[in-house]
Amino acid sequence: MEKIGIDPEKIENVLLTHSDVDHCGGVKVEVIDVPGHTIGHICYIVDDKILFSGDCLAVNAQGGYSLFDFFTQNPTLNKKSLIQKTL
Repeated sequence: MEKIGIDPEKIENVLLTHSDVDHCGGVKVEVIDVPGHTIGHICYIVDDKILFSGDCLAVNAQGGYSLFDFFTQNPTLNKKSLIQKTL
């Protein structure tokens, strides 16, 4: 962390919500709430062009997860959230 100019002693835990925007070392990071995959799942859009989605994009034809259906709270809502909030 020190190599990129962040002091680990000064890091605070912050509750993030949809549309929050923060800057880290000149990099813009926006939070997008993506309900359906898991409770409280969020994605990040970095500098308005890069999407960090974790595994919520790993959907099959039915909207579920081929290997991880047991982790999915609501496959239909997850697919709808991704389409509405990231396109």
